[in-house]
Formats: sequence, C-alpha cells, structure tokens
Amino acid sequence: MNRARRWRGEGGYVLSLVAVALVPLVAVTAIAVDLAVWQARGAQLQRAADAAALAAVPGLASGDGVAARARAAAAANGVVHGVAGVRIEAQVESGGRVGVTVVDPSAPRVFSLPFLGAFDLQRRAVGEWVEPVSLGSPRNYLGTGSLAGNPDPYGGLPGVAADDREGYWLAVNGPCSSREQGDLLTAVSVGNVVSPNPPAGDRRWRGCTSAADPTITMLRPEGPATHQIGIRVPTGYRGGPFSVQVFDAAHCAASPLDFGGSRDPFETTFVLRDGPVPGIGPDESAVLGRADFTTGARCGTESTSLRGYACGPGSWAQRWCNLAAVSAPRPGALYVPEVSSGPVTASARHGANAYGVRIMSGPPVATGSFVPCSTDPLDGTWSVGSDTCVAVEGRAWLSVSTTGGGADASFSLAGIGPQYAGSTMEVALFDIGEGSESLQLLDPAGAAVGFSWEVEMAPGDVPPTGGTSGVVAPGGALDVGCTEGHPQRGPGRISGSKYNDRLLRLRVALPDDPVARWGQRQWWRVRYRRCADRLPTDRTTWAVWVEGQPVRLIG
Repeated sequence: MNRARRWRGEGGYVLSLVAVALVPLVAVTAIAVDLAVWQARGAQLQRAADAAALAAVPGLASGDGVAARARAAAAANGVVHGVAGVRIEAQVESGGRVGVTVVDPSAPRVFSLPFLGAFDLQRRAVGEWVEPVSLGSPRNYLGTGSLAGNPDPYGGLPGVAADDREGYWLAVNGPCSSREQGDLLTAVSVGNVVSPNPPAGDRRWRGCTSAADPTITMLRPEGPATHQIGIRVPTGYRGGPFSVQVFDAAHCAASPLDFGGSRDPFETTFVLRDGPVPGIGPDESAVLGRADFTTGARCGTESTSLRGYACGPGSWAQRWCNLAAVSAPRPGALYVPEVSSGPVTASARHGANAYGVRIMSGPPVATGSFVPCSTDPLDGTWSVGSDTCVAVEGRAWLSVSTTGGGADASFSLAGIGPQYAGSTMEVALFDIGEGSESLQLLDPAGAAVGFSWEVEMAPGDVPPTGGTSGVVAPGGALDVGCTEGHPQRGPGRISGSKYNDRLLRLRVALPDDPVARWGQRQWWRVRYRRCADRLPTDRTTWAVWVEGQPVRLIG
C-alpha cells in the first residue's frame, strides 16, 4: 500500500523533470537547425562583401562613389542594400584600401527566434589597390635601341654609356601586318600569307580584309588596338616642367628602324593624354599633344640651321622631336602617350614603325639637353631619388623590336616591388624566338630562375614542337629553336619559327621576403641567347602580371 503511494508520487516528479529538460533540449535543437541556415546566409554575405570590396577600390581613383560601386556589386551577388533592413557600408581607409561591411539585421531562422530574439549577422572584407607593375625601364627613356653611347642631343642619349643600351625599340605595326609579325595589338588578321611555311613558297602577302581576299581570317574586324606608354610623375615630385619626346616618329621608307622600308603605307598617330589619377587609365582625358604621320611624310632632311626639338612640319625621322610639353606636372600623375596605326584598307599588307620615348626636363623650349635619370637606386651613377625622376614605362602590353646588336639580347622586363611578396608572377611573351636559341628569365640579382611555361592554345591550333607546357629548372633556359620549318598554329604563316604567332606564358613563384634576398633590387630581365649563325632580331609583344593585381582582398 505504501509502496504504491510512493510510485504515484514519483510519477509526477519525473514528468516535471522531463518538462524542465525539454525546454533547453528544444532550444539547442532549434539553434542547431538554424546554425546551418546562418552559415549559408553568412557565406552569401561574405561573397557579397568580397565582391563589393573589389568593386569599390577602383572608385578611389576614378572618382566614382565607393559606396555606390560596393552596393551595386553586392546586389549582383544577391544582397541588396535597404531590402529587409540590409545595410552595406563602405569606408575609405589609408593606403588605397576600402573596407566593406554587410549587415543583415534579420538573419533567417526557423526555430530559434523565441529563444534568441533578433540579432545582426555581419560580414566584412577589405580591398586594396595594387599598382600595376612597371614594364621596360625605371628610367626617363624607353625603347631607344642602340642610341646609348651617342652624345648627339638630337640623335642619341647624352650621358648614357654604350654598355647601357636597351637593345630594343618600341614599335607599332601597320594594321594589315599579319599578327605573326609580332604586334599583338594592332594586327587585325592572321594567316594572310599565300605561300606555305619556308622554305617553299614565294611569301606573298594576301592582305588583311575580306575585300582583298575572302579567305583572310579576321582577328579584330573593328580595327587595331592602341599601344599605351606611361609617363609616371613621382608622388613626391620636386621637379619642374618637362617635355615628352619621340625619336623617329615618322614612318619613313629609308629608316633602318622600320626594317629598311615599308612594303605598304599606313598612318601612325601619337597622342599624349593627361593623366588625372595614377593607377587608372585616362581613356578620355584631355589631349596635351598630337602628331599624325602617313608613310613618307615628314621624312625630309632637316636644315642644319634649324637644330631644335620643335620639328613641326620638318623632319621627324632619325631624331628627337617634342610631342607635347607638360608645363605644370602634378605629383603622382600618370600621363599616357597613345600610339595607334590605321586605317585598314584592302590594298595594305605590311609595314612597321619603330620609335623611342624620352623625357626632356626643363621648360618647354625648342632646344635643350637631355639628362638621364632613374628611379632605381641601383641603376648606374646617374640614378636620382624617386622624387625628381619622371620615368617612362610600358603599360599593360609593351610592343618592341630587338636590335640584335650583341651576342645575346637582354633587356629590363618589369619592376616587381616587395608588395608582391609570396605571389606568382606571370610573363606573357608573344611571337618570340626569331634569331634566338633560348631564353632565360633573370631575377633582380641577375640569376636565371626556374619557371613553368605554357603555350596558349585555341581550338584547332596545331601544337608547337616540344609540346604545350613544361618546367625549366633554375639556371636553365627554354629552347625557342634556331631552326625554321617548325609546325605552325595554322596555314598561311610566313615564318617557320617554333613560337611564331604563339603566346607563351611563364610563371614564377615570388619569394616571401624579396628584400632579404635581393635588397633594393626589383627589376627582372629576360635574356635571349643568340643562334650560332645569326643575332636575335625579334619583333614581339610582352606583358607582366602579378597575382592579385591590380585589386586584391587583404581581409
């Protein structure tokens, strides 16, 4: 009797314990279920924050509102500012950075609302602008071939020793030169040669429009792209006005820079644009100077009584001439000479125009003297501080013609600063190898580094000799083939070189601490080794990128 009463009393106690334990059990279960929902929503918010930070950074330079750019990018990723209380805030930080915070004040939940109430779900990302690498040179001249060692102020580079010759000219091809002639930007057609690969055939050019020959393969029907050079003014510039000068700008048939003559005429235009903001191309910025040339124009011999840089309607051949003056340079500005060729005509077939660019310091006058300088503290005895030297550099792609003036051809490729530590550098070389046995990539200390390589292949391309990818060990070199007769990408090529009309990509892992390895040295070089029976005389286009450029996430 007493035992039964005890059981009845304990039954109510157990029910109470179960009821009490059920509440936290349900709460934990509810939170566990909603946790997966929060993780999914958090991942979406993080993706939106990352995209918003990357999109907002260019707004620092372009003048666009960073908040507007951030919110547009987030919306494209499914997170819309102002909808259901969502907030997307962009804050400008120091060092070219933008921080973006995405807040969802009503994070989705299924069961946990009675237990936790409302709370904010937040994600954050920070984007940073990384200045594109400088191509070609840290100096106040670029693409001057063999002018070093010539003290003539109008036809040389006073103060630059012959040992410092760059070994290449800047160059632009006519739009109807086939792309295999080495200009990746201006060529509008591919495979436009009648003859088969050498040694057979007569190497006769077809043209570059369907009007000339319906079998022509058009690469860029809308016309040629524009070459860009950068004139970089240091952020702490203490210098005065300067002039941008061009050497041998005219396209003259007798010019040795233009390979002894042009087979067909085309127009060349040089334009200097104002650069309001460093890091962003000027596009439609104000034109500070312009010079237009047709083949054979401004090619006369200038009178010795008129020895100046204001060439005007006189001769622009084989001499330095003022393109434009920058009377009040802005510290940190990037002025951009643009070089273009055209137009495309049914009769045009081939032509090239080589030139050089330098900076003449001082007031914009017709005469003066050139004083070399460099922003690289290790670059010769005439190196000056980064606050006084206006450097000339390649932007995006640099199109050049090597002179073949020595046993090997070696030239500055790109300046890679310590901000790229631990990243991967990619070097793109188009149409390389004529007259060369092999190429090496040299680090800032001059040592040949190892790299992986890959040939860019399009559908239907014939693979080159040796395959489409591989690895070169440190100290080694990539064979680019001295012999002709190599298989080409397709029919209608005039050359039989191994990498003719091909884009070769080299990839190098940069060290985590480049300063410890190379000190202040930052400039990489490429070296072509000559063939036994000829010198490197290549017409090529190259570019250099670094992982995370020009905008990257840092947090």
